[in-house]
Amino acid sequence: MTLKSPKKMSWSTKDSVICGITAALTFATSFIFGAAITATLGPGMSGFVTIVITTMVVVFGAKLVNKLGALFMIGMIFSFLATPTSIFGPPGIQKLAIGVVIGVLYESTVWLFKKLKKENIGYMTAGATGSIGAIFAILYLLRILDQETASKLSAVIYWIWAPYGALGFIGGWFGIKLFQRLEHIGPIQNLKSSTL
Repeated sequence: MTLKSPKKMSWSTKDSVICGITAALTFATSFIFGAAITATLGPGMSGFVTIVITTMVVVFGAKLVNKLGALFMIGMIFSFLATPTSIFGPPGIQKLAIGVVIGVLYESTVWLFKKLKKENIGYMTAGATGSIGAIFAILYLLRILDQETASKLSAVIYWIWAPYGALGFIGGWFGIKLFQRLEHIGPIQNLKSSTL
């Protein structure tokens, strides 16, 4: 039996920086588009615009790092950045719980598909499971916090969860395609192989 080289799975400063930048870009997209759409159309509606773009960014960043825990870290940093905003509901540290849900769903889905030798399908499917899990986690927290928006989200969640999943899958597909298109470019290769 041969042991895998620990270098392959060891984290570098570069990996953490890539996760942080990915989360920040995802947050910026959600914040710019999401707040206005939610205020205009109500809770749950912003995802129809932001899911494809944000999932594409997340998958691209995670593929750059390509290590267990990258998706979880991105989800947690994103949730932390969202705590003072209206993303995922009213401001508060409770949003970190949503980050845990999204991160675990992403990681477990990709892990399973890697075992099946279908890694890219795993990232696409993770986009779907993460998007669906997020909207139900948001509803659960809104109910716990006794927010008026919980009833509004409850009224639409059973017809938006499937489109959310489909959009997450599409976003994952775009992320994979973007990575495949750019992975042989010099700067991207440096990000994949260098350490800071």
